[in-house]
Amino acid sequence: MALYPKLILDALATVRYPGTGKNLVEAEMVADNLRIDGMAVSFSLIFEKPTDPFMKSMLKAAETAIHTYVSPDVQVTITTESKQAARPEVGKLLPQVKNIIGISSGKGGGEFGTCQRERDGSGYGSLPGSGPGRAEKGRGSGGEQVARIIR
Repeated sequence: MALYPKLILDALATVRYPGTGKNLVEAEMVADNLRIDGMAVSFSLIFEKPTDPFMKSMLKAAETAIHTYVSPDVQVTITTESKQAARPEVGKLLPQVKNIIGISSGKGGGEFGTCQRERDGSGYGSLPGSGPGRAEKGRGSGGEQVARIIR
């Protein structure tokens, strides 16, 4: 039996990718590197992320489809590629940085604090020193940092 690319692509078109509901060919997940050498076929499947949860099942399903619709004697080699780059190792990310510390300013007043001051003129808001008069910094009832404008 002679193998040709359309025969392989037709077999891969029977495999549906659960993430989109489309088949592997429609979803453009089959790379352009399809190689046929006698009864050996090799190609790559392209995934969005290197950690795609369906990767292993899609590799198995693609191989099974070729064995079912083409021939059980075909040797199938499938590699994976991803559109998104893999995450770098922690030590390689910023080699010159020894420690990274996350800093947060609490809940924050956000939109409500600013809008309240504008609506009712209470003088409370999340923007220290804004408006006429002197600003006092403090904490609101939710722990957010607020400023009271003293007029």
